[in-house]
Order: sequence, then structure tokens, then C-alpha cells
Amino acid sequence: MTNSQDAIFEDLNRALSGISDKDLRFFPIDRFKTQLEILLQHRDQCPECNMLLKKTKEVVPLIPIAITDVGKERKQVDRLLRDIERHLRKVHHLLPEYYYAARYGSIFAAITVVISLIALWCFPSDNSVLVIITLTFISLILGFLWGNIKDKRFAGEIEHKSKK
Repeated sequence: MTNSQDAIFEDLNRALSGISDKDLRFFPIDRFKTQLEILLQHRDQCPECNMLLKKTKEVVPLIPIAITDVGKERKQVDRLLRDIERHLRKVHHLLPEYYYAARYGSIFAAITVVISLIALWCFPSDNSVLVIITLTFISLILGFLWGNIKDKRFAGEIEHKSKK
């Protein structure tokens, strides 16, 4: 790590030192640190990463206030986290964990509910609710498995590109 990388993480750790574990539990600090590492890796090639790092340096002193209190500081930190995540997804093609698994699972479940309701309307039955619940559960699992396969394949492609 270079001095600037050490400085950012030192400032962040210093800002978080006085906060209780109970308050830290609900704030995505680990994800924030991971995103910072990725920004630091890409800062030489990407000017927007440099801009986001400058914003991060400004916002780091506000993080303890944002964790403990709701207000302007929390909104500012949340906006920065959202901007970093959006940038990493759109420009560097880095998706959150289980992105496709959650997306496919919910889409499959919604489609199954709609089809089941249409079938229920056409062919009423006494056990129809149980059938709808069972089919929705099965489609949710199938969507999750299919999305998980795509997540693993996508993660493998990213690793392969980064090793070049």
C-alpha cells in the first residue's frame, strides 16, 4: 500500500475507533472498505475514481456522526456509497454478491405467481393456494440456482480479465 492508501484507511479506522460494535453492525463498513480498495486500484486509469476518492476523503470525518445519528451527514455518506457502487457497476462492471441470483429468483417467483393466478382463475380448485405457494417456492429456488451459476461465471470472467 502506498502512503495515500494508508492515509485513507488510517483516517477511516481512526474515525471508527470510538463507535460501539452495536452501531457498526448496521452500517456497511466492510463493503465500503472493499469499494475503496477497488477505487484505489483503478485510480490511475479512471478520473472518476479519483473524484470519488477526493469525495471520500472529505466524507470520512463525517462517518461517525452518520453512523450514530440520522441527518444531513448520514444522507451525505449514503449518497457517496451509492455513487461509488453505481460507478463500480457501470464503468468497471463489478456487481454486488448474488446480484443475478436475487434478480432471477424474484423474477421467476413473480412470473410463477402470475401464471398460477391465471391458471387458478381458469381452473378453480380447493388446493389452489397450496399449489401456488409450492410452485412459487420451486421457481424461486430454480431462479436462485440459475442466477448463482451466472454470478459465478461472471465473477470468473472478471478474475480472468484482471489477471491479464
